[in-house]
Amino acid sequence: MVLLEFEKFFLKNINGLYKERTSAIKTKIDNEGVSIYSKLNNSIVIYRERRLILKVLKRVDFYVTWVKGDFIELKSIVKSDSHFLSFYYYNKEYLGFESQLLSHSGIVVGNSADPSNNHIDALEFLSNVNYKDEIIIPFSYGGTLAYRQKVMNYSKVYFQHLTIKFLTDFLPISDYNALIDSVGGFLFFHSGQQAAGNYIAAFFMMKPVYFSDRTTMIDEFEDLGFILYSLDKFDKYSTDDLLINCKITHKLFTSENSSYNLTCIYKKI
Repeated sequence: MVLLEFEKFFLKNINGLYKERTSAIKTKIDNEGVSIYSKLNNSIVIYRERRLILKVLKRVDFYVTWVKGDFIELKSIVKSDSHFLSFYYYNKEYLGFESQLLSHSGIVVGNSADPSNNHIDALEFLSNVNYKDEIIIPFSYGGTLAYRQKVMNYSKVYFQHLTIKFLTDFLPISDYNALIDSVGGFLFFHSGQQAAGNYIAAFFMMKPVYFSDRTTMIDEFEDLGFILYSLDKFDKYSTDDLLINCKITHKLFTSENSSYNLTCIYKKI
């Protein structure tokens, strides 16, 4: 029974990452040139791996993360005496962003070329709201070459009316920071906990963040006092909200707090 519940947990947190359009593209790619025998063999391997993972998780004493909701969800499936320890390495000194409230246009969509960014679904949303400004999509890492090519080809055919810029090359960190600082906001179409650093960077730079799905990470941010926007509030942000987010990041994400977290973890373990 525990293994069955664990399997449901995996399916929810893996297969559930992909929205309709992205799922269709990914399924087509995954099925190209794959025999029924290979699919069956892969299923057997995955089943064995998950049994092993479940055994290992039952022996874990501490989960060190900063999203407590993930720990609570996993603990509801894996019964053990494990404990939660909070830690995050993000800090303003490490990120190096400037905090200034400027009026810019354009939007960053996603944080990589991984399919879990649901790029086509996000672009479809922007098309439906008649978005006119530049759309920047980080595409230099993550995902397969086949997925990246299909997304770019699909965009050329179905989203010709949108101004899309795919960042396919790695940029020096200073150039990348300047680029994302020049946009007016961030749009994330993740269905799972992802892109935390990008959210925090947006808070530092006083940019509105729009999300498609409520996740454990969104809940954690809101518990900390951050203000984020669901899709029904797209382009309806408040500058007061952005100032609140910036103040929280400067108070919370510091090298001193990171060091304190590490000290607490050391003493507990």
